[in-house]
Amino acid sequence: MYKYWLVLTLLLTGLSGCDLSADRAAAKINADNLLDACLLERPPKDFENGFKECQFAMLWMERVQPDSFERATIQEKLGDYLAAAGNHAAAAVNDEAAYVVLEKQGGDRAEQVELLLKIATEYLTLGQWAQSEAVLKKVEPLVAAEHGKDSPELADVYNRLGVTALHQRNIDAAWTALQQALQIREFHQKGEPALAETYSNLGYLFQLQGKLKEAGEYYEKAMAIHEAARELPYVPLFDSLSNLAVLQQQLGNPDAAEASWNRLLGIADKGYGNESPQYALVLNNLGRIEMARQNYVMAENHFALARALLERKLGANSLETAEAAYNQAKALEAQGKIGQALQLIRYAASLSQLQLGMSNPVCQQRWSDMINLENQAVKLAAVKSPALPVGKK
Repeated sequence: MYKYWLVLTLLLTGLSGCDLSADRAAAKINADNLLDACLLERPPKDFENGFKECQFAMLWMERVQPDSFERATIQEKLGDYLAAAGNHAAAAVNDEAAYVVLEKQGGDRAEQVELLLKIATEYLTLGQWAQSEAVLKKVEPLVAAEHGKDSPELADVYNRLGVTALHQRNIDAAWTALQQALQIREFHQKGEPALAETYSNLGYLFQLQGKLKEAGEYYEKAMAIHEAARELPYVPLFDSLSNLAVLQQQLGNPDAAEASWNRLLGIADKGYGNESPQYALVLNNLGRIEMARQNYVMAENHFALARALLERKLGANSLETAEAAYNQAKALEAQGKIGQALQLIRYAASLSQLQLGMSNPVCQQRWSDMINLENQAVKLAAVKSPALPVGKK
């Protein structure tokens, strides 16, 4: 990940060190040259140099042409480099700044739509649902004017609005937005992945409401579209089938859930790779099924594999790794392996406190379980090493 964060107030103070004298600027620097250097197509290995070119161009534009289309284009490109590096927060900041200039200059509506959708996606990636929703509501009338009120492009906006509402548990808003998306997509995009996406989101909405039968029906509709494709779309198929597997567990059908999760192992392998967090997610859920069946050794194996994989991919400080460690600790506890369980649950409880805070219910549960295990360990130690009577050695 690039370590650059474009904070203009800081960077501009260092611009004098870039030798931007009037003669040099006139001789070698102009907006077109800077724009060309910034927008030059580069392979991923050369992204850092591309970022530096855009960063330099941005500093110059901020001084010389702060409200120009060129400045907006360069700032958006900076956002692209930051997004490619995984720095979505910085990407959103730059894209927002680019949009301010574009809007002020009365930029092309299609360009405004494209940039706003990019910003909304950044906020979705960051889990900032309210911010994403605000941007999507801003872009909705622009998309309707640009593409039409029954266009697939507008359906995409409605679908995204439904997703942001679902994450905020705003059921009414989610239902309205997803129904608008569904109406357009069932007419214009029948049998296409976009319609499957909306079906899957509606399934999740019904699942949140406890309407499990309806949820299952929509997940099945999504699955049918994915499976009818000439080539299996592994990523959306993974999402739909994992939702269905969770639903099957909720319905008390562990055999069906296990079959779904086992199938998901293959889908995760082909869609993401067997070293992916998605593969670990499947292992974790297979472990939960074995825990419910009281097959604690098999459950421990699943959780251990998931934990090791997540630690390799996401690191020891990720909440996903901590969750797998907690689950493994519970499986070890069920086998009477208190010492091993205690080591893992201390780690899970401490990381949960660090990442979530003690007011979080997940953190509180893990600390409660850790204290319980500590007490069990003390009792076991007392049994193994009983206190000698007073006066005896």
